[in-house]
Amino acid sequence: MAPIDGGYCTSLPYCRGSGGPLALATSLLVRRRFKRAEGTKRSPEDLYQAEMQAGKEERPSSTELLVRAAYVLAKRNAISGPRNDLGAGSDRRSARVVLEALADTESGLRHLRQVIEDDRAGDEPRQVDDQGQPRKDGEGSDLPITNDFLRTSLAPKGGVAPQPLSPTAAVHDHYKRGVLVTKEALRTLEMEMRNLAGLKDGNGMPLIEREGRAHARLLMDKLQDLAAEAQEWWEKAVEAQSTTANTNASDEEESEAKSDEEDEGEAA
Repeated sequence: MAPIDGGYCTSLPYCRGSGGPLALATSLLVRRRFKRAEGTKRSPEDLYQAEMQAGKEERPSSTELLVRAAYVLAKRNAISGPRNDLGAGSDRRSARVVLEALADTESGLRHLRQVIEDDRAGDEPRQVDDQGQPRKDGEGSDLPITNDFLRTSLAPKGGVAPQPLSPTAAVHDHYKRGVLVTKEALRTLEMEMRNLAGLKDGNGMPLIEREGRAHARLLMDKLQDLAAEAQEWWEKAVEAQSTTANTNASDEEESEAKSDEEDEGEAA
């Protein structure tokens, strides 16, 4: 029998001996003491409805739904390990802990169901609203389920989701996070280049000088492309901010002129 059926691990020994998605699914099986070696093969919708009607102490449906969705999320890189490099925004919870928290809320269960259904249809898992309809971005495209979405919106630290951001505020928040991640990537790149430069052979000759010609060329080309893109960003930002400053100055001048006219009218 195949070890995976609809995203569900049906062979515990196989799952236990494998890494990645299977390992995550298995850890949930063992953690939640799921006794059955195989799933019930019910549809995601049937599992979801069964969980909505189940008592607090009897929740095998949520476990099956969770394990099957966990495999899909890990397979599609929509869930990852803890982040410790974002300061106050860091989330040190393991992927298993985050996923288990999803099974405790209706919204979480709704998204677990959606993950399996989308994967069966060959689609990337999508975010859905309270009615189960796909959520859209400003351009009308489906919003994907991501590691960040799972950790900050569906299963936030402390169990309390932050107030929903307006579309404009959400874009700015995403931008700030992207800047932090980019800075961290640059810091890591700089550190790794220094490490490479320090590696030497038995004669004390740096390996980057003896073997690194092709590697250096590749790195140079990529960095030059990125530098050109960053230069374009900078020029556009300078131009945009200059335009904004001129507009603000013009508005201030018009306001002052209007105020002077009012003062002259009162004096007359």
